[in-house]
Amino acid sequence: MSCSIRGTATAHPQPHNASLQELKTAGKVGTFETNVRCHALQMLIVGIPREQVCDALQITERSLRRWIRLFNDYGVDGLVVNKRPGRPHLIGKEQAVLLTDLIDNPRKADRDFWTAKAFHGHIRESYAIECSYQTVVRFFHEQGYALKVPQPWPDRQDEQLRQAFRDHRRGLAEK
Repeated sequence: MSCSIRGTATAHPQPHNASLQELKTAGKVGTFETNVRCHALQMLIVGIPREQVCDALQITERSLRRWIRLFNDYGVDGLVVNKRPGRPHLIGKEQAVLLTDLIDNPRKADRDFWTAKAFHGHIRESYAIECSYQTVVRFFHEQGYALKVPQPWPDRQDEQLRQAFRDHRRGLAEK
């Protein structure tokens, strides 16, 4: 993309806001987008023309002007790109507390234990929470629950060796 400078009244980065070393450090610490912004300001401060900066970094003049304004107003902190919040959780914080209590006390729903599939069906019917099975599994993991699967009993065990191990453990427990 090429950029054209519309007028001579465009702002210039104020070098006293941050040194080149501070811009380099901020670019390494932040996201890729922060790195590009810091790199653009470094190029401008050392005297590279705006048009070349735009061409080299494939950015628009408008973006460059905005970054200069942010840098002049807030210093290096203005160039740092914060993480975007993303999509909100389907299960809110208040509901999460209620559902976690339900997981811990399945008797409240006339159950002995929960499977993810059963819990998914229950919250869809009882609480009208429209979510996928994967969302329920993710919710379990976020709350610190893990999948428990019964382990099969191995064939061909030496029963005498097993009994000796049990006796040894009992002896350790009694000490």
